[in-house]
Amino acid sequence: MRTWTLGEAKKRFAEVFRLCAKKPQIIYDKKKPVGVVVAPSVFNELMNLRARQPRPSIAELFDELREIQKLETAEIDVPRRRDRPNSMIEMADELSH
Repeated sequence: MRTWTLGEAKKRFAEVFRLCAKKPQIIYDKKKPVGVVVAPSVFNELMNLRARQPRPSIAELFDELREIQKLETAEIDVPRRRDRPNSMIEMADELSH
């Protein structure tokens, strides 16, 4: 894989895209990777793989967070719920009286 600074990639845009057909081209900004240019076939392969991956339900994600909280002995402050004014409910109450 070839790496480029953001400035190099801008100056040599066509070359970055030509080379991505052979190998992914990684683009850095201030020593931090900000992008990768890949061939369309690689991109399609990654998207197909992602589509086949099972996605956890929100309940499973909350269970995972609870387990992390237990392991980390962290406390999560849950703010007290405050009901907000709801004009639709107020209008419905007025119409029903």
